[in-house]
Amino acid sequence: MAAFGVKFGVKQPMPETGTVQLGRGRRRQASRPSEWNSPVVRGALALTLNSIVSAALGLLFWVLAARMLPVEQVGLGMATVSTITAVANLGQLNLYQTSGVLLSGSMRSRRLVVELTGLATGATLLVATGAAVLWALTDWGRDLVTTGPLFVACAVGWTLFALKDGLLVGLRGFAAVPVLNTCYGLLKIGALVALVAVLDGRAIVAATYVPVLAVLPLAAWLTARRTRDAAPSPGSGSGLDRRFIGVDYVGFVCLQLSTTLLPFLMLTWAGAHAAGIFAVVWLLVVMLDTLAHNAGVPLASEAARDPHRAHHLSGVISRRAFVLVAGSVLAVLLLADVVLGFYGEVYAAEGAVALRILALASLARCYTVLTLAVVRAERRAGAASIVEAVHLLVLFAGAAVLVPEHGVTGMAWAWFAAQLVTVSACWFVRSGRRR
Repeated sequence: MAAFGVKFGVKQPMPETGTVQLGRGRRRQASRPSEWNSPVVRGALALTLNSIVSAALGLLFWVLAARMLPVEQVGLGMATVSTITAVANLGQLNLYQTSGVLLSGSMRSRRLVVELTGLATGATLLVATGAAVLWALTDWGRDLVTTGPLFVACAVGWTLFALKDGLLVGLRGFAAVPVLNTCYGLLKIGALVALVAVLDGRAIVAATYVPVLAVLPLAAWLTARRTRDAAPSPGSGSGLDRRFIGVDYVGFVCLQLSTTLLPFLMLTWAGAHAAGIFAVVWLLVVMLDTLAHNAGVPLASEAARDPHRAHHLSGVISRRAFVLVAGSVLAVLLLADVVLGFYGEVYAAEGAVALRILALASLARCYTVLTLAVVRAERRAGAASIVEAVHLLVLFAGAAVLVPEHGVTGMAWAWFAAQLVTVSACWFVRSGRRR
């Protein structure tokens, strides 16, 4: 088709297409590379593989935990892990998702990687220390199984572990991400089996964070290799856009409050038993949502590299991501009882309805995540923050009404309602940009 267009002088909007000199004035039209060979698709495929493998290993981890520990211990362990993760993510400043956007505009990738790592580490130390002091002065953290300096150390370790994926994607080191996370998942399962008899519910926390120490050195080496050949441009900036980071961080805070803190809120509002049921249900839904998030990270990075093709790249990724998420949602709707049955009869009896509701909401969540990826690539951090704030307000309002009366199912309905409202907000953001 491209050759047909060139022959008759039709202008083709295909920047990838070119000509090859064959000699004696003859030219052959070069073939257009397949979409499957583009960096954005290769990145999405690598992170999708990462999602599938990590989900499988994560499922095995929590099946073992649910089988070896009482429901209350699972709830305490999950609430502690989710709280540490929330604190770490708040300190990470959302650099996992935005580091690819920042690296795409920098000619000094090595310097920028160091700056981003230092910024995230320092911010996490401040946030985690503040949280640890808050736990000590109040009774908010009385049910957590890890507090004090150990809490801070776990949060910093998790920040560095999560940031590695964003940096490698921004540097187009896609293949390293599933390899590193598979190693981590295997070590995590081994640590749980080895420690559960000694630490009870604390084994969940120890098995989550101790393996990070083994993976981080390899991640640092691989990241350094990707930046080794970077050529500085005289007079170019580092690419550390502090205003963009700051404005985007406002929205990220809203996102964290509305996701990683939900198990902690269930523990506080409904008790350890309900928190244990919700922990397993929420874990499965987070794995499902990760499919969309892992498509959004390379989309933001590659769209920032070539803003003129952002709409095209969004379409390429959205089609593939939505099919994958829709297929996964259908599987959950059909097999919710069976999947939860692996954890125990009580999980299937009390969590199947909530799991189905949350899975349906993942379809709307997919659209939101990919829309916000393009918005961030355009550096419209304010618009992204507004969408996340709307999500937080609707979720908390719905949960305040529904959770006291309906428990786990009430939280699921509150999440579902929040996703529908957020999709509408995303539509207005995108349509406003087109006008």
